[in-house]
Amino acid sequence: MRHFLRFHPRGATTAQCLDYYQGYAKALAEASTQHLTQPVDWRCHEELRDCIARCVLAYQEKLQAEAAGGQLAS
Repeated sequence: MRHFLRFHPRGATTAQCLDYYQGYAKALAEASTQHLTQPVDWRCHEELRDCIARCVLAYQEKLQAEAAGGQLAS
């Protein structure tokens, strides 16, 4: 998890950003939640998971649009 908090793929391709956010989502899903003891902790955790899931979806859609645009240009 710490890696994803410190390193964002600035200037990366859409595919690289998608890989980054998919990895982030996986790390977040596998991270221990034993330290989440207060309702606010859980809310923050769920909001972060939701945000990362939206990023994955956005980059998937962007990658599909780029692929479709490339096919149209051919």
